[in-house]
Amino acid sequence: MKKLLGSVIVATMALSMLTGTAMAGAVKIAVDKKAVAFTDAQPFVDTNSRTLVPLRAIGEAMDVTVDWNEETKTATFTSLYAESEEGLSEDKASYLGKVTVDFVVGSEKAKVTYSYFKVGTTSDSEAVQAVEDEVTMDTAAVVKDGRTYAPVKYLAEAFGYVVTWDAETSTVKIDAEVEETAKDEAKTDETKTDETKTDEAKTDEAKTDETKTDEAKTDETKTDEAKTDETKTDEAKTDETKTDETKKEEAKPAYENVPDNQGAPEYKDFVDKLK
Repeated sequence: MKKLLGSVIVATMALSMLTGTAMAGAVKIAVDKKAVAFTDAQPFVDTNSRTLVPLRAIGEAMDVTVDWNEETKTATFTSLYAESEEGLSEDKASYLGKVTVDFVVGSEKAKVTYSYFKVGTTSDSEAVQAVEDEVTMDTAAVVKDGRTYAPVKYLAEAFGYVVTWDAETSTVKIDAEVEETAKDEAKTDETKTDETKTDEAKTDEAKTDETKTDEAKTDETKTDEAKTDETKTDEAKTDETKTDETKKEEAKPAYENVPDNQGAPEYKDFVDKLK
């Protein structure tokens, strides 16, 4: 009896520990930073490491309607949009007024349909164009314990949300504003890059100006040296001229240096006769 009681106690403790661990590791979902409350069924991670969520709760959190077709085992999520500049088609004649996402239980294909309506009409009217896109998934919608679950990543992304995983809190974050934040960060990076390029350009210009200045100084130095050489040349020529004049003076006939009282003409005749 004691052994049986002990076994029951041990089994109860083990079950409590497992339950506590499971609760502690339960997957949470947050849409635009608001936690989604799942009352009768909880999200879970399947064997493909994808988070699957009950249809109704996630549909309400994302403000989309959910329809279930028992015959085809298809869950359809629908979101309606009012006419806006952002949703206009290329020809401006129609706008995106409805997006539907279909998940078929057991299929790894999801169908996304984009419906366009004539400008000036509402999305309750007949669509003028419907564009279908087939999305290949690495998991599928399933039925578990009588409830249908859809892969939240593919569902949210079809409606333009950005899905991220917070491992620290075991939370799937579904946000519509992450893209804008990423764009702002990208713009900031581009601005920093442009500023860097501008600084590099200024540095290159400064280096070029310094090079030009150095070249100008070199040219001035060469000019000064040339002038100095010319001055020296002129001085040398002057000295040569003076030397030539001196030589000419020295080469003058002796009679030109004879005083007048010696009778230059007669002396000249005398010298000429000696030649």
